[in-house]
Amino acid sequence: MLEYLLSQPISGKQQEMMASACKVEQISKEARKNLWEKLSQYSVPSESISSIIHALIQSKVMQKKQREEMLSYLLSCPLSTKQMKECILKAVEFSTNHKIFEFSKIFESYLNFQNAINNLTPWIDEERLEWKNGKETALKKVLFEGIIPQDALLDLICTEHICYLKDACIEFIDRKQLWLMMEELLFSEEYYCQFSCKEPYVLDCGTNIGLAIYYIKHYYPEAHIEGFEPWKTAFDCAVRNVERNGWKNVTIHHAAVGGKEDVMQLTVVAENSLAGSLAGRLDEMIERKHWEKSVENVKVVKLSDYINRPVNFLKMDIEGLENEVIEEIKEKLPNISQMFVEYHYGSSMKDNSLIEILKILSDAGFVYQISKSLSYTELTRKRPFAHVGKMVSELIWAVKK
Repeated sequence: MLEYLLSQPISGKQQEMMASACKVEQISKEARKNLWEKLSQYSVPSESISSIIHALIQSKVMQKKQREEMLSYLLSCPLSTKQMKECILKAVEFSTNHKIFEFSKIFESYLNFQNAINNLTPWIDEERLEWKNGKETALKKVLFEGIIPQDALLDLICTEHICYLKDACIEFIDRKQLWLMMEELLFSEEYYCQFSCKEPYVLDCGTNIGLAIYYIKHYYPEAHIEGFEPWKTAFDCAVRNVERNGWKNVTIHHAAVGGKEDVMQLTVVAENSLAGSLAGRLDEMIERKHWEKSVENVKVVKLSDYINRPVNFLKMDIEGLENEVIEEIKEKLPNISQMFVEYHYGSSMKDNSLIEILKILSDAGFVYQISKSLSYTELTRKRPFAHVGKMVSELIWAVKK
């Protein structure tokens, strides 16, 4: 009977019959294999086809590799209906109970992969062939080879040190920090602002590779942006990104912002390309993790010199000098409409008072909201008291009343 059904185009009624037939253990191994080969040709299976695959997964005569292929196929399909979701959950439950796979890990990996896909999709060119043709292979690597979702997906949108995003090619320094920046800037949209003009003036303090410039230009192509980046490696990368993508009205200064004009020592570590600091913020982590550091002298400028016109958005991620800079620009705060400040603290740091920062903002007529950064949230998710007084990374969003 199954052989006859296989010779016919699969209709709704035949799908139901096949699902029932697969539950009969006398059906031959060869017939089941032929059925799977036919079903796998459907790019978007119906609920009934999903039920058939579920029945095949439960079959004792199917080999582990075939079950892996079926599961990967099933999990790569859109969960468009309640029945589809229930079908996958039943397959997970069956395989867990029968110890076919370590399904708790597989299903967690699947959910993480789908979440990453959903976050990434709005920021990429969906017609890029590597993306269109590689997602199923990437999912298999995540499910059965232990590859983490972000690495599997970055393989599809990156070549060497270039990441292909929607309408831009972004050079980056290391992939781990690239994904973290994408989580913060693109997926969570920490810098999202609405402006009443088409050409907002933006100050980007702590430009790094320029991903914030890409984000702002995505919404406001005519924005005027002044960037500040003290680390030469990141500065050069950001300049190349501006030139490569033809962003107009963008100037990046090879300098840090501080409380006065100066020359200071910047500490950087290879393990974290986002955390170069002038304020000793890294000392605690370098000592604890035995990281090797490098030091370079950098120019420091006063941010107030660049606030001689209305500033629509000030972004400040300067690794520990927030208090000093906010104090220095205090008299210019009436010119600023919206601010994002990433506040940093560490046991080896001094004179970076969150209370003083908030008082200055409040006195200047700002209302604000505070939250932990994404990385600090993960670090302190368990036993948060153990982290009090140590390294802190918190976010401040401030808007003029």
